Amino acid sequence: MDIALVLLGIAAQVVARRSIAQARRSTWAALGPLFAILIPLTLLAGTVTLAGGLPKIGIGVLAGIVLYLATQVFLVLVRPWTAFVEDSRTLYRERSALPLPLGVALGALIAAGEELFWRGLVIATLTPSLGVAAAAVTSLVLFVAVNAVSRSRPVIVGSLVGGAAWTLLAVVPSGGVLVAVSCHVGWTTLMILVPRQEGTDPIAVTDRA
Repeated sequence: MDIALVLLGIAAQVVARRSIAQARRSTWAALGPLFAILIPLTLLAGTVTLAGGLPKIGIGVLAGIVLYLATQVFLVLVRPWTAFVEDSRTLYRERSALPLPLGVALGALIAAGEELFWRGLVIATLTPSLGVAAAAVTSLVLFVAVNAVSRSRPVIVGSLVGGAAWTLLAVVPSGGVLVAVSCHVGWTTLMILVPRQEGTDPIAVTDRA
């Protein structure tokens, strides 16, 4: 059952990312409904646990803030990479087309869904056969590969760097999927609510776009 859900979830995300690459649907329209379905299916599988409570949520939120600050520094350094900048603008334009509360809600939904699926279900399903370390690396490689289907440079870089951080948070002894979920949701929320100010960074696109 778990392996079937893993394969189905990966296939569905590939289709969604392909539709984004072909500009048939926005990131939000493609992934929001998908993870609204995948999240309950993942939890019903019974493999993923969210034990840990407030301490792990706090660790995750703090890690999300650190990752957000590191991302802002990276966005300043990457400004000469014009293709990356243009892809980033496209992502922000897609978000700014939505009401801000809806954008935040969809961002949190997608972030939580990715963590529950990739760092929760996929790693848990592969661990009995591969061991934790190999399962985590395999999950990360597949995560980056699926995100690469979108052909968006910020998405690919984010999936590699962020994915590595979230994978680490999910597998270290004091971590767990709840820490990864909190970190990813926190980072995504900050990226939506507090983008770099228009005029000081060419990547930023505010709600006025």
